[in-house]
Amino acid sequence: MGATFPITDMTLPAKIWRSFLPVCHYIEIQFGQVNYGAPLPSAIPQLMALGVFVLPLLFSIYRARQLTSNPVEGRICA
Repeated sequence: MGATFPITDMTLPAKIWRSFLPVCHYIEIQFGQVNYGAPLPSAIPQLMALGVFVLPLLFSIYRARQLTSNPVEGRICA
């Protein structure tokens, strides 16, 4: 995530994988705000990255409710 191992020393595949984890963006915000006292506007890129993760979350909630309201429809039969 970059908290214990420096991001600059990561290989490209590790950096790509890291960008897919929401916790990495959260930790960047937390370190900037709490440890360094960075102004809030400096966290906007990380907040936007976290916003991207809201879309799959909303879709998952919608799909879970859809499957639980009509369990026969969502079942795959062989």
